[in-house]
Order: sequence, then C-alpha cells, then structure tokens
Amino acid sequence: MVRVISGGAYEFDHPVSVAAIGADVFVANDPRSGGGSLTEIHASTRRRVRVIAHRADKFDHPVAIAVYDGDLFVVNAGSHGAGSLTEVNAATGARIRVIAGPAYQFDHPVAIAVVGRDLFVVNAGSDGAGSLTEVNAATGARVRVIAGHAYEFDHPAAVAASGADLFVANAVSGAGSLSEVNATTGALVRVIAGHAYEFDHPDAVTVNGRNVLVLNGIQGAGSLTEVNAATGAAVRVIAGPAYEFDHPVAIAASGQDLFVANAVRGAGSITEIQASTGAAVRVIARPADAFNDPVAIAVAGAHVFVSNAEGDSLTKITG
Repeated sequence: MVRVISGGAYEFDHPVSVAAIGADVFVANDPRSGGGSLTEIHASTRRRVRVIAHRADKFDHPVAIAVYDGDLFVVNAGSHGAGSLTEVNAATGARIRVIAGPAYQFDHPVAIAVVGRDLFVVNAGSDGAGSLTEVNAATGARVRVIAGHAYEFDHPAAVAASGADLFVANAVSGAGSLSEVNATTGALVRVIAGHAYEFDHPDAVTVNGRNVLVLNGIQGAGSLTEVNAATGAAVRVIAGPAYEFDHPVAIAASGQDLFVANAVRGAGSITEIQASTGAAVRVIARPADAFNDPVAIAVAGAHVFVSNAEGDSLTKITG
C-alpha cells in the first residue's frame, strides 16, 4: 500500500531527510528561504505529533539526521558552508545543544554516521577536499578532524558504518571511490576504487549484512555497486532496464530488500531489490502523485517512508 502524507498541518517545506526512532518518524525541512524545522509523525497512524521549529533550535539548512541514545542530531549545512549540529531530544522535542565553532572545522557538512559513542560528520569541503569531523555524542565535544591526502576524500557525499569502520563515498563524476576509515583510530584502512566497481558519482551508501551498497546516481542510467565490507572486493554491480534507475539518490535496507529512491522532479519512483540476489522485485511509481523528487528514505518497522523534496510530502509504503 502506498499513501501520500501531506497538508498544512505537517508544515512540510522542501523535506530533504528522514529518520525513524521508536514509533515516530522525523522529517527535516530545508526551506529555500533559510532556517529549517523537523516534522514529527507517528509511523503507524500518520498523525502529526509536533513541528519543531523554535528559533532557539537554530536549524540552518538541515540536510541529514542521525539517531543516538534517544536524541536526534541534525546536520545543518549552513548558509555559507559553516555548518553545525543541532541536538534534539526525540521524546520531548526540546533542544539540548547546538554544536558549532571553529574547532569542529565544519565545511559544507552533508552526511552523518554513528559508531559507538561518536558521531562522524562528512564535510564536502568548499573545494572538494573533504574531511570527517568526529564528535562525542554524549558531550558534544570535538574528538578529532580526519583529513589529509592519504584519505583521498574528493567531494565526499555520504557515509555508512560497518562494525568499527566507516565507508565514505566520494562523488566524482565518471569515477568515484570509497574511503574506508577505522572509526576507533581515525586511520585510513584503504581506498576502494577501480574499473571493477564501476563507480560513477556515488552519492549514497548503506550497509546490509556483510556488504556495503554504493549508489551511483547518474541521471537516467544509475547503478548499485555492492562491496564486501571485510575485504573491499567488488561483489557485483546491479544495473539494467529492469531496475528503472533514474537519478537514484537514496537507499535503505528493510528486511530482505533494498529500496532505492529515483529523484525525478514532478515524478520519481522507488526501486525495490532483493538484497541476497540483486534481482529487481518491483518499481513503485503509482499512484501518479505518489512521488515528486524523492530524495531520502527511512525504515520504521514494516513501513518505508520517502521524503519528496519538491512535493512537500512524505510517502508511506507498507507491504
């Protein structure tokens, strides 16, 4: 079943990220006029819980959300690249702190992952030479900034964690790579690249079991590269007409399946893939108004939620 959640009560305004915690779903709104907000919805009933938009929360172009120990950490890209993290209590909606300042070296932050007690924020960098800012989730203190030529960060766009390692997708058109970093030490494990992976502007990454799934988001002809997390070896490249990839930009795992969002303005679709075989299950593109530039996916129990940036809506898929 596919349902579209929209209307004035939800106050959706260019929703660009979505995360699930407990029984609720949180949607980050990045209005073109600046600022931002979080819309909280009950996953099962689709009922609006609250809209978190207090001036004190200091949302500034929120682009990503991470969950740790009952709190939400919202990545703010910032109006001029000097980003920040806003920490919000998921149960009450209250602001806990805003994490910002020169020590963190935030520079066009775009993504976030959690490993153990720390947060890792991906900085795309104003010149493409990106970095990772590590933050202690409990205190908000900076742990370190991971950067340097050895990591080969190049327009990093996404990050996912597998065990004690981080996999950072470097979104280079016509090429691309994964930088694998040990989260405990900050040391480079390896840079994964080469013809076998068929990377082409990888801009999303997730982990499913023992493998890392990298989404190559070339408009009209995307693909999915599967990499063994332990060895870095290419497992397979998933592509072809059956998948109907069209500018794929987001991916999430739910049970035995993967869901890929194809971000087409005015339309869009979700490609469902069997994780174990890589076979196409179905392409969800109906009803006609179900999607409008879908850019983010989150899983809440048996439900998949997709945020539609241009449609100012959320699509719920069940079954």
